[in-house]
Amino acid sequence: MRRFLCFIVLLCVNCKLGFAQEMKNNYFLDFAVRNGTFVTNFYDDNFKNSKVYGVDLRFGKQTFGRKEWEQWHLFPAYGLMLRYGKFDNPRLDQKLALLVFINGKIVGKKWFALKYEFASGLVFWFNRYYPEKNPDNNYIGSVVNCHINLSLSANFMVSKSLDLIVRGSFSHSSNGVLKMPNLGVNMISGDIALRYYIKKRAEQFFTKDVENRFSTVNTLLFYYAPGVCKSRKLFDGEYSPKLYYTSTLQIAYYRQPHPVYRFGGGLDFMFNEEIINRLPEEKKSYGNCFSIGAFASIELIYDRLLLSLEVGTYPYRAHNFADMVYERFGFKFMVDKKKNLFFGIALKAHAARAESIEWIMGYQFFNWKDKKNKQN
Repeated sequence: MRRFLCFIVLLCVNCKLGFAQEMKNNYFLDFAVRNGTFVTNFYDDNFKNSKVYGVDLRFGKQTFGRKEWEQWHLFPAYGLMLRYGKFDNPRLDQKLALLVFINGKIVGKKWFALKYEFASGLVFWFNRYYPEKNPDNNYIGSVVNCHINLSLSANFMVSKSLDLIVRGSFSHSSNGVLKMPNLGVNMISGDIALRYYIKKRAEQFFTKDVENRFSTVNTLLFYYAPGVCKSRKLFDGEYSPKLYYTSTLQIAYYRQPHPVYRFGGGLDFMFNEEIINRLPEEKKSYGNCFSIGAFASIELIYDRLLLSLEVGTYPYRAHNFADMVYERFGFKFMVDKKKNLFFGIALKAHAARAESIEWIMGYQFFNWKDKKNKQN
């Protein structure tokens, strides 16, 4: 709040009312027409080559460098996205999603930019699995699901108020095994969009040589992430209504050589109560529900928001029910002044097949900078 008040005072003293007006001119509407293909986790004649046709509507704000992290990411945009999809396969029918998105620039000139985008939120399916009405839809077992979308786009500036955008996307829908069946829906799609700036877009600018001032940061952290899931095993032809407890204790090291990203790895100590259903009688013990994973990770840093992608394998586990490789995609939000305490959410999966949703709470307990990079 104090920074905001100082900012307002400086504007008034220096008569920068024109700059204040620019801050209001970066809202946009983005309308896209989309076509995609369903990608199954295994061979399935009922869903092979299923197509989706739809539209996306984004309302967002384009940053222009008022904050330092905006300059580090080369002026990202963020906002809300409404997505509608209609499948040519009646077993999937229609979906409607509400997502939050943020993007960043990889390379670009004034008239052209190559950008990435992350979006996540909720998706509502109109025709989920029903034992009598829709028994072949083993991919979506609930009306409300999580939805993740990753995009790469080419943005062309047509005028000061209009952009032409061509995107390619991968998306995943799943309820995190909170209701069965739940194989998850994976889509590859492309879209063409027009982005209209409601008022003339503001000029982007740099104010600080942030990369030369930045010192590489090393961090040790831990987090604990409880969750629940249902069993994929059928009991007398039906899925059990019971929820099983899951948890992950993670210890990790990260190295941040740049303000935009950090990378690292560590160990996951995991417990999944549901595994006991699939163990042979002589191994049915909760001790065999534990496993140890070793992972590598990369995180993108947007001020207090961190987007995380992890890929790991199992040095130890007492079963072989899933692939040896697992993935985890999620985010963390730093809540305290020193940016050490964080909360978040992540989806753990095997081969893009969800295992559970994890609710993260953790702390960065040791931070140090490379001595050779320190500057007075």
